[in-house]
Amino acid sequence: MELAEFFVAYLQPYLPTPVVRVLVRWYLYLFVGWRMRSGNVVVRQIKLDRQERTRAPVTTEVEVTNEQLYANDPAFFVAHLGPRLKYSACEWPVNCGASTSDPPSCAAALADAEALTLATYQERLGLASLPAGSRVLECGCGWGSLTLTNAARFPKLHFVAFSNSPQQIEYVAKTAAERGLANVSVHVEDYALFVDPATSKVAPAGCAPFDAAVAIETVEHAQNIKELLAAVAARLRPGGRFFVHSLLHQSASYLVDADSWMGRNFFTGGSIISLNSSVLCPLPPPPVEREVLSCEAREVAYDPDYSLAVRYAPLPHFRLALAVCPPGP
Repeated sequence: MELAEFFVAYLQPYLPTPVVRVLVRWYLYLFVGWRMRSGNVVVRQIKLDRQERTRAPVTTEVEVTNEQLYANDPAFFVAHLGPRLKYSACEWPVNCGASTSDPPSCAAALADAEALTLATYQERLGLASLPAGSRVLECGCGWGSLTLTNAARFPKLHFVAFSNSPQQIEYVAKTAAERGLANVSVHVEDYALFVDPATSKVAPAGCAPFDAAVAIETVEHAQNIKELLAAVAARLRPGGRFFVHSLLHQSASYLVDADSWMGRNFFTGGSIISLNSSVLCPLPPPPVEREVLSCEAREVAYDPDYSLAVRYAPLPHFRLALAVCPPGP
């Protein structure tokens, strides 16, 4: 058992949160940081992204990941997440400082942070300029925060979303029906099935192309990311836009497998991409290759937004969470 794994399992539950933060920072500095700053980290990143990823399957151990992340009752996530159930980081209001705001007051801004971030996604996708009847694909829709918000705001567009979690898709379908959103279609599907039109229910062979596509902190669930992005590109109409929000590391790319404690306990089969990786921002393709993505723009969101999400978001929901999952005897 790794030191970090032992700490999380046996010590963290009994320590005050400020102490945990200090210890985690020291652990990262002493045991992790030197590896990320070593001279060959860029060489390892290039080797992984250019060689190893291209030979890897699109996804691995999907059932294990679902059990780790999504298999709880939806009421658990309703209690812990914001009002729109956004299962990824938000762009926080500028007046919500990580070091000066009182946690409860900052957590109260979670609803505003969700709304701000979802509106940013809509703007980046250009949804307001799409003609009626346009089709928009969401890869890995989570608990439906973006798809349901989009469907309500743009009733003349049709939104197709999928996730490999049956619990999530059941919740999104039920919520869409309760809200009278007839312009939503949802499917249970893994990326490994999606990339092949012969096995995909979301975008089978011969289906109409999509006018836009979006993936919010979900390409990290794929290992062969290049194949996944190529599959999305093949489903877009010429000139269609694909917006990706991804969790990146400053310098390192790595696969999350059973060799690490995170892989064993939390994120089996996942992968982390580095900021300078060519996987998400490839070189422009030759003119003859239409079904390949080219990078239009890239914007970096710095660490404080993620820190705020981790530090403050769950606090106002703590009592509700206890009601959903009461402590054991």
